[in-house]
Amino acid sequence: MRKPSYIMKKISFFLAVIILLSFGAAPASAMPVTSDIPISDINETYYKKDYITSATSEISVLANRIPLSGSTVSVQAISNDIVFSTPEYVPNSNDCLTSKQIAYNIEEAPPFEEIAPYLVEDGEDYIDADTVWNSLMAETVTISDNRTRVNPTNTSPYNRIGLVVAWYDKNENGQWDAGEISKGSGSLQCPDVVLTAGHVIMTDGVWSHRVYYYPAKNGTGSDAAGEPYGQATSIACYVSSNWAVVGGNSNYDYGIVVINRNIGALTGYNGKAWTSGSLVNKAVTMTGYPADKTGSLSETMWKMSGTIKSETAYKIYYDIYSAGGSSGSPVYDSSNVVWGVHTFGSSPYNGGIRITESIYNLLQTKLEEGLNRYYGS
Repeated sequence: MRKPSYIMKKISFFLAVIILLSFGAAPASAMPVTSDIPISDINETYYKKDYITSATSEISVLANRIPLSGSTVSVQAISNDIVFSTPEYVPNSNDCLTSKQIAYNIEEAPPFEEIAPYLVEDGEDYIDADTVWNSLMAETVTISDNRTRVNPTNTSPYNRIGLVVAWYDKNENGQWDAGEISKGSGSLQCPDVVLTAGHVIMTDGVWSHRVYYYPAKNGTGSDAAGEPYGQATSIACYVSSNWAVVGGNSNYDYGIVVINRNIGALTGYNGKAWTSGSLVNKAVTMTGYPADKTGSLSETMWKMSGTIKSETAYKIYYDIYSAGGSSGSPVYDSSNVVWGVHTFGSSPYNGGIRITESIYNLLQTKLEEGLNRYYGS
């Protein structure tokens, strides 16, 4: 016969699960947080650059956000692990009809071919060019290059992934100069929000002058085949305060770009998830725009699948080949739910930032804002 204390513990556990499920998305502050995810991350501070006013300000993002009815969060209690997951969103025929048209007093994104001559050498993002690229190819020889090209790119989930281009106006003359344009990858997480690597949009505490997004970019052309959904430009960017300094903490190397168009009405957007449990052995795919594809393959989308091999509280490591320009690529599962963002080459595995509770909550806040912006009263 089991001891009464054991029975009481089991009853308490199941009651806790029922409470969680009955409330949907419980405030994050009420959730158990394992020791490897610091509580200080829950109310992480972010830096924002507002491209409309060109002002930089600091804001705090609180964790206890309540999702809208259109952004249902699934809460699962598995043993002692908690999983928060928002599923992918597939657009319907009414999305474009009901979406508001919003005019922003900012410059429009140019066709990519206009800015291509000003790319940094080899076109890769700055951090890969400066600190990783030289050793990346040698380190990844243990990972077979099984990448395949995505073509066409205008089908789900690939139409939610795009080329992210950052203009660093190093000469401060308001015009593109050689070596001022860098590129990375990113994925649409909301109607108008792109998730990418922090170092793509901010390097050593210096903001990019402007960020451009080319959803489902497919080659160097700027016609309907090369840029099937046109272009978008940044109205605001967010990075963690832990990244927004010289030599920023790589545990926080992620960035969020709010763009001036409701691309999600055309393409839908990816799901996202975080867990207090382990992601090791999870099957994932990484898709983006590697800079080692040149010539006729420049600005083409590539993907490769693999498995998460190891993890920390902030990072995941996987057996997927990568190259410069892949930074910001989504790392997602078969349900098109994003669990991480590719940010670095390493040995024996490449890796990226995992979606933590604070990143999840920031994205959820931006989702609410986007839905209100384009579909609210």
